[in-house]
Amino acid sequence: KELRLEWPSGTVDVLRDVSEKILAYYKSLPPGDASDDSLFRRLKVLQDLGHALAIQGESARAEEMFRTSLELAVKLSAGTLGKTNWQEELLSGHQEIGEILETRGEFAQALQEFEQSLAIAQRLATNTLSAPVWQQHLSQSRLKVGDARRALADKAGAQEAYQAALETARSLAGRDTNNEAWQ
Repeated sequence: KELRLEWPSGTVDVLRDVSEKILAYYKSLPPGDASDDSLFRRLKVLQDLGHALAIQGESARAEEMFRTSLELAVKLSAGTLGKTNWQEELLSGHQEIGEILETRGEFAQALQEFEQSLAIAQRLATNTLSAPVWQQHLSQSRLKVGDARRALADKAGAQEAYQAALETARSLAGRDTNNEAWQ
């Protein structure tokens, strides 16, 4: 299974080139700028490069970029459980690594990453009940766990995860019947 996204011709090459140049610039700077803004910018560039590499079929390097961005997300989120933007970066990091592993057929390792993203989504969905975005993340994380469990021939575990995702999606749909994405 290969990760394929549709991008205009040449766009991925440009994204990769620009991301690599920005990373080279960051590496040329003297160590010491560990402000949240600086770490966040680096994290985003690593994610962009990871996406470009994944699209181009370089999953090992893409995984490396996503793992490095996840390390930065861990630094940013340390001691700030209330800052949901850093928690979202943790959730996304685990999910992106899981997707890379999934495309390589490494389903047990992918499941571990998806379960970590699910734990974050569950905590955020519980702590911020009024924010539907966390319910969406929760549903998506449950689907990913279900997919990995299905690939591992864990039918009962997959069904449980899919059922929980369906319940979350139904709850979202009931919140706003005018939101087409939730129907």
